[in-house]
Amino acid sequence: MEKLQFETEEIKGNLEAGFGSVYKPFSKYQKDNHELWQRGIKIAENRELMNNIIFCNDTLEIPPVKVFISLPENQDLLEELDAYDKKFLGTFFGYIFKHIFEYQSQKQRRINSKIVRSATYYYDNKYSIEVV
Repeated sequence: MEKLQFETEEIKGNLEAGFGSVYKPFSKYQKDNHELWQRGIKIAENRELMNNIIFCNDTLEIPPVKVFISLPENQDLLEELDAYDKKFLGTFFGYIFKHIFEYQSQKQRRINSKIVRSATYYYDNKYSIEVV
């Protein structure tokens, strides 16, 4: 399998340039520099964490949103999330995996969480992804 490498700045730049046009209903999170947008960008800028999220997705079939809600630094935010915020998280990671990393398929999984009942993991990618 061919390896594709992405720099964190490339991921961040792609998110900032394209997310709002692909997911128009959620563009307000970016325009308003919403706390969820900021935390998502912070993750996208973290090489080690992004590689862990990719590993969890690819090897363990753990959805990226589940990893996000499991991070200790996000625990303070979780009780405040409404249904629209949760959908935003799904679109944020969906954009990364489908539009940047080029995964072709996705599958919904039930996850054991009080915050989010189900989330998506991504598969059918012709590349091995690494964030450098």
